[in-house]
Amino acid sequence: MTFDWHTEYARALELYGGDTPSATLEQDLLEAFTEHPQAVTNAITKIGKAYAARKIHSPWGALKTEIPKQIQRDIKVGDGNERNNAIACAEQWIRNAGLMYDRWTEIEDELYDDSRGTLRHWHKDHTLRTRIETLWHELRPLGQATEQAELQRAHTWKTADRTPQPTRTPDQIRQLALAQGAAT
Repeated sequence: MTFDWHTEYARALELYGGDTPSATLEQDLLEAFTEHPQAVTNAITKIGKAYAARKIHSPWGALKTEIPKQIQRDIKVGDGNERNNAIACAEQWIRNAGLMYDRWTEIEDELYDDSRGTLRHWHKDHTLRTRIETLWHELRPLGQATEQAELQRAHTWKTADRTPQPTRTPDQIRQLALAQGAAT
C-alpha cells in the first residue's frame, strides 16, 4: 500500500470535523509520517473513531500522543514492509555510497545510529547485520578501484603540462594533423 501525506492529511481533516492543527504540530506530523507512514495512518484512523464516538474532544492533540504508541507497536509487530523498505534503502546506499567507506565501523554508524540510522530499529538483528556487512565486503573492492582511479586522475592532472598553448588557425591545425598522419 502506498501512503501519501496529502491524502492522509485530507482524510484526517475530514475525520476531525475540518479542524486543523497548528503549523508546528502539522510539521511534526509530517516528519512522523515520513519516517513511519503506517503508524501515522493507523493513529489517524484510531483517533478518528474515538472522535466520532465523542470519546475525545481534541483530535490533533490525541493524534500527537497516539503516534508514538503506534510506532512502538509497529516496531514490535510490524507487517514487515517498513523493515523491508529500510533494508532495501540500506542496501542501495551501500551500492551507491557505502562502498566508498574504509571501515565497517563507519557503515555501522551510518546505518545503525540511534537517531538517524536507516536500520536503527533492527540493530539487534544479527542475521541482518551479517547480510549488510557481507554486501559491503563484496562491493568494497569496487569502491577501492574507484578511489585508485581517482587518485590516478588527480596525479595525472597534477603533473600535466598546463602551459597555455598558442591559438592555432584552421590551416595550422590541418598541417599538424597531416604531420601526425591524420586524414583531413
